[in-house]
Amino acid sequence: MQAVEFRAAIENGRLAIPEEFKQLEHKLVRVVLLIEDDQDTFETRDLSNHSAGLVEEWQGAAEDDVWT
Repeated sequence: MQAVEFRAAIENGRLAIPEEFKQLEHKLVRVVLLIEDDQDTFETRDLSNHSAGLVEEWQGAAEDDVWT
């Protein structure tokens, strides 16, 4: 299974697939919707990521290798 991610707005009950994924037409896909809260802004996520970098025990890259 392969995963792709893109942002889209639902309009009239439909999602527009970006041009870069048009080759997936007629493929069977599984769709998972992650709905962004109004409060979940890029600035909030950026601040959260920055704050996580300030915690000394979270700065080691060794654990990151497990997730990549």
